[in-house]
Amino acid sequence: MQKRLLADNRKLVEKFGAKEISTLKDVPDFYAFKRGLVYSHRDFDKFYAALKKGEKCAIVSGVNASGTLHIGHKVVFDTNLFFQKKYGVPVFIPISDDESYVAGKVKTQEEALENSMRLAKELLAYGFDPKKTYLIIDQIYTNIYNFAIKLSRRVTLSEIIASYGYKKEDNPGLYFYPAVQSAHVLLPQEIGDFKHVLVPIGPDEDSHLRIARDIASRAKYNKPAVLHLSFLPGIDGEKMSKSRNNNILFDDDEKTLRKKANKALSG
Repeated sequence: MQKRLLADNRKLVEKFGAKEISTLKDVPDFYAFKRGLVYSHRDFDKFYAALKKGEKCAIVSGVNASGTLHIGHKVVFDTNLFFQKKYGVPVFIPISDDESYVAGKVKTQEEALENSMRLAKELLAYGFDPKKTYLIIDQIYTNIYNFAIKLSRRVTLSEIIASYGYKKEDNPGLYFYPAVQSAHVLLPQEIGDFKHVLVPIGPDEDSHLRIARDIASRAKYNKPAVLHLSFLPGIDGEKMSKSRNNNILFDDDEKTLRKKANKALSG
């Protein structure tokens, strides 16, 4: 698992133009940076310099509505919370209920919406400031689709297929969704005039941000900065996810935690 993660991180640098975080002299005094959980970035130095100057900055950090929060989310959301508490940065959290449905992660739109409402409560309980946190549930905030339509003219179908590997058997909702994700990422600039935006992600999500950054430059927005954070592995050593049933949920009771711990891969 660790070898594959390292290979993925190196690929971001060697093939896709990310920069190793170790090349930066000025990084925050926060555990994700101090313990090597941030491997690479795109323009983080520019975002951090603007932040320390007191310029208008925001963070975008999405979560999928296919389940509930688990500890695999912890490093990313701890990082978001650090910037909010230390610098007062507004955090925009898209909860992608629509993507959960079109990708077949949930059976119905109603299930996705129900999951989204539960996630919203969990995120506020995590410690985010309600006055500086914007939860975006697409079935509720439908204006996101107007923005996505505007951005969709700035990307081609060929680019989406090359980035995601979609096939003709896939539903059209998947083909359109990169425009929606880009709308999530660029929303702070569109509605709040936040010129400096940071998006902390796992390395496997970089394709979303490559598309969003390309769209941003073509549509005359500032390119969002990106942090590539290591994710915590699941109890089987693979990436933690609901679909693999290898996660540890924040609301697991003691009995469930003990059962999962006894099954966990060690060594």
